[in-house]
Amino acid sequence: MLAVEIMDTRLINSFTKGMAYVNEFNSQCCKVYPDIGNLSARGNDMEAELEAGKGHRVAVHVKDNRPGVFKNVPFGKGTVDFVAAFRKLRTITRAHS
Repeated sequence: MLAVEIMDTRLINSFTKGMAYVNEFNSQCCKVYPDIGNLSARGNDMEAELEAGKGHRVAVHVKDNRPGVFKNVPFGKGTVDFVAAFRKLRTITRAHS
């Protein structure tokens, strides 16, 4: 299994960009591994991005951060909307079970 992580760089900072690689490989063994903190800190619409990767998500990386600050933000001290993210993940997961 190869999972492309949504990173804190411009290369793959959204599900949309990560899915371009998944689609290029066109393999059941290539998935996307979203980092909720990175999606948030890059100013992405987190719920729309999580929706864009439905059916291709292999795991979820959970961390907190602030806009432009991707590392060393204590959990609960940043700006990530975890409630909205988990709510969306639950909705997507239920739709695919």
